[in-house]
Amino acid sequence: MKKALFVLLFLWVGHSAIAQDLVLTQAGDSINCKIKKVLPASISFAQVQDGKLQQRTLPRDQVKLFQYNYYPSDYDVINTSSVTKKPNVSQQELPRWRFGIGGGLGYRTASTGDVPPIIEEYLNGLKLGTTFNATGTYFLRPFLGFGFTHSSFFAASQIKDQPVTTSNGNTFVLNVSEDTYMHFTGPTVTTRFANASSMNSFQGSFGVGHMGYRNYLKNGGEITLEGKTLGFTLELAYDLPISDHWAVGFQLSSVIGSFTEVEVTTPTRKYKDYLEEKEDLNRIDLTIGLRFTK
Repeated sequence: MKKALFVLLFLWVGHSAIAQDLVLTQAGDSINCKIKKVLPASISFAQVQDGKLQQRTLPRDQVKLFQYNYYPSDYDVINTSSVTKKPNVSQQELPRWRFGIGGGLGYRTASTGDVPPIIEEYLNGLKLGTTFNATGTYFLRPFLGFGFTHSSFFAASQIKDQPVTTSNGNTFVLNVSEDTYMHFTGPTVTTRFANASSMNSFQGSFGVGHMGYRNYLKNGGEITLEGKTLGFTLELAYDLPISDHWAVGFQLSSVIGSFTEVEVTTPTRKYKDYLEEKEDLNRIDLTIGLRFTK
């Protein structure tokens, strides 16, 4: 009895309420309804069908478009399955929170300079490495958010038992190795663009923060070189939803910074020094990872 009264009340007061929203399927069906929830992988809504209130959920790939507060006067309507105006993307319930982790390859863009081939090969080994990142963003508006980013880069190279002849004719065996680590951490501002039908999204972020550098050098002894500076990052990301809250993300990012002051640590002492030329930390990263949105 209560359910019947509810449906009657829903029909009496709710035609404007239930009919305000529109869902248009890929098959061309127009559904007058009340949209309850919009997620990257599905849309949930309530509609009256055969005098009964029904709750329905459709996968996003079956939905061509949807519109809140739908009024026929806003559209060029030929029949109930022909709608020519697309929804305003800003009205969609885009996630406010976005967190991501990823990994991939990084490449330092600094030139190796004019050096012997064996040294050039050694330095090139320090330019290509493994990178990891983590990001978090809160969107105050559908297309504007603020958050943080962190990225780490690891690379290593070595020369082992390599005979080297000096300019005066002396020959010696060269053994040297380096393990380098770089990181960037800082706040970011992000702009987002979302696809109206699939909820695929593109994010562009800019950040300013702290860059750190550490180099473990072995050349007959162990030396650690450390530096730090103010850095900048630019990140371009594209997310492909795989469920309501999870997505696969692809990211291309650039990190910029350099320093000249270095802290040197040897087995016997620790001191500060200045490099003759600045250490260029500029880098390009390409990563793939997971995103969680809510």
